[in-house]
Amino acid sequence: MTTIRNIYVLGSHKLSSDYITKLKRAQNEGLLHFNNIYYIDEVLGGWAAKEHPEVKQIVNTYAGFLSSLPSLTPPYKGGKKNVPPLCKGRPGGVGSFDILIPDHTAPHVLFQLFLKLAEQENIKTQIKNFETDLNLPFQKTFDSGVCAISYATWVCPIDCDEPSFCPGKNDKRDWDFELSLADLKMKFENKTHTAHIFNCPQLAYGVVGISIQKIANEWERLMSNKTTHAIVATHTKCHGIIGEVELSY
Repeated sequence: MTTIRNIYVLGSHKLSSDYITKLKRAQNEGLLHFNNIYYIDEVLGGWAAKEHPEVKQIVNTYAGFLSSLPSLTPPYKGGKKNVPPLCKGRPGGVGSFDILIPDHTAPHVLFQLFLKLAEQENIKTQIKNFETDLNLPFQKTFDSGVCAISYATWVCPIDCDEPSFCPGKNDKRDWDFELSLADLKMKFENKTHTAHIFNCPQLAYGVVGISIQKIANEWERLMSNKTTHAIVATHTKCHGIIGEVELSY
């Protein structure tokens, strides 16, 4: 079994606390193994502090915390970083097996992260409305320009582990955003356009995670490419969110 070095749970509210409970249960049952688990919130306390006083809180905003990690520390110059991209062997560094647990109640966190990283590099950004029709059962672009997408037209349980047989549809689940967004990426990308698609695979009991190394690799790809137009998307099999931005260097 692969060991996860650090798990970072975004948020200290009830849902985030439930994620910690499920991850600890999964570890006790031998479904996964991790060395450390933390939760991130700019406000001290919350449900997580009450239910898991032994778990350390990192006091910061989501984007502030992520942008401060060694593998995402600017500046990049000519596509090179001041720290090794994997930070392997560095005490407290971020490596291939560090996992981020997203907060599904928050705005598009990775899109906000990319905007913050661009700001730190003095890159001007302009958020664009995502208007590409993906021919989905549900697709809605909000005033912020960010677009929510889903194969479900019903309300799914918050802890759904997206089984092959969908209880909401009472039928076989024959969809997966990993496939459809790969097609979007292929059509969108060219010399100046890049698509940064983050899959959120199931870890255990409906809790999904994103590799922090994947986030670092995608940001490095954007910088190395000198991208002028990017989309940033996170998704599970059934649900996703997309942000689109223009960048001026």
